[in-house]
Amino acid sequence: MIIYSIFLFISLLLESIIPNLINNFIPFFIISLIILVNIFHLDLKKLMIITFIFGVLYDLLYTDFIFLHGFLYAFILYVTSSFINDRKNFFLMLIFYYLSCVFYSLFIYLISFLYTNVYILDIVNIFLSSIIINTLYFIILYIIFILVNHVITNKKTFKAY
Repeated sequence: MIIYSIFLFISLLLESIIPNLINNFIPFFIISLIILVNIFHLDLKKLMIITFIFGVLYDLLYTDFIFLHGFLYAFILYVTSSFINDRKNFFLMLIFYYLSCVFYSLFIYLISFLYTNVYILDIVNIFLSSIIINTLYFIILYIIFILVNHVITNKKTFKAY
């Protein structure tokens, strides 16, 4: 849980830093963590609470909404954890990552369309231009999480003689 919280905090910071450095970029860093936390065998209820809190924190820092990202991130965590539960295949996680990013983008597009004139082609172009960096972040986190999971499981099974 602590590792997940640390990575969520880092991703929360990166969600504001990277778009300032790269124009027309939509970060999906928190969504990648939500998908990859399924590598660990953690309590879903605690994960939902932590994810909801960081979603609300995201709303307080970056948007005008209050609980939107909290519920949205918790929903994505619940759906992906129920499908990925025992099948921790990299390609399955990557497919769910892309599907979650598309769902997230469409949902935010529908909400923002109520307030401003946002065109779907603009969202699609920004989405396609930012998918490479988001995929690289996903792959790097996947490797880190696999290594951390390997270290944790070896520590638990290690017997001192």
